[in-house]
Amino acid sequence: MNATPRTQAANVVPITGPSPENHQPAPELPPFGKLIRITEVSQITTLSKSQIYKLVRSGKFPPPIKLSENTSVWDSTAVYQFIDDRKKAAQGGE
Repeated sequence: MNATPRTQAANVVPITGPSPENHQPAPELPPFGKLIRITEVSQITTLSKSQIYKLVRSGKFPPPIKLSENTSVWDSTAVYQFIDDRKKAAQGGE
């Protein structure tokens, strides 16, 4: 069956967004950096992979985010925060 422009127009339903009285702002999400793999974490921190996992187990390094059974990544913001905290501690700041 071939639709003519007239019958096509009759079947079109306008798409509308939420009405202003029902609109809710999106929830604020925490700042999140780029997701990086263990090799990049090791390069950034100059720590070996085994040192990183040892620090994670002791609660001194941010834990990885498990994306799948075989894929773990770190939030780069958390990694850089770890480095910044270490620098402050070395300078006697904390």
